[in-house]
Amino acid sequence: MKRLLFALMMAFTPTVLTADEKPANDPVWMMVAFEVANYDTWRAAFDNDLALRQDAGELSFEINRFPGFPNQIIAMFKWESAERAQAFISDPALQASMKAGGVISAPTITFYDG
Repeated sequence: MKRLLFALMMAFTPTVLTADEKPANDPVWMMVAFEVANYDTWRAAFDNDLALRQDAGELSFEINRFPGFPNQIIAMFKWESAERAQAFISDPALQASMKAGGVISAPTITFYDG
């Protein structure tokens, strides 16, 4: 039931624009929604990758969880540009890090104008 509720909430998340529609040199917000096996394990791996994300162009981030759904994550990231954000999410190193951190669902990624 919890997964259904989360899926329904995510179904109503608007896609404002994609990285391809955003000028490459303007800041962009990226929202990423996903599920992890264990929040504490994931958070340690996430925090360990801070320098990697910043080197890739991340300007700031915010991590949110729904009450009653501690392993459902909504992460907001501000990136220097859509181009840099897209390059980061396409990096195989990110995929390996997500797996090591216990991400158990395919992430839903939405870009927003900065």
